[in-house]
Amino acid sequence: MWRGPAVTVRAAAVPKARDARVEAIRALHAARAGAVKARTATLSQLKAMLVTAPAELREQLSWPGRAAGSIVAACLRLRSGADTDASSSQPRWRCAVSPAGTGT
Repeated sequence: MWRGPAVTVRAAAVPKARDARVEAIRALHAARAGAVKARTATLSQLKAMLVTAPAELREQLSWPGRAAGSIVAACLRLRSGADTDASSSQPRWRCAVSPAGTGT
């Protein structure tokens, strides 16, 4: 089986530059891509947790119409109540955020 003449061709492409500026930009790009991926995963996990949260907490932190940053900020302000409901042994949750849509 004939494969044609054996021809050696030198590559004409120029390799990527390896100077400090270019490497710094590559590092920043990789860091940002990782941060965006982590943020997306965190927000997805937060949404999943809100689905199974107690009704009172779900109402305070309802997702539709609110920016992700405001939901995260509200979650950071959450504190577990030292007192418990009289009807159950579950702690009550207090939130420093008004329910969505009330504007107060």
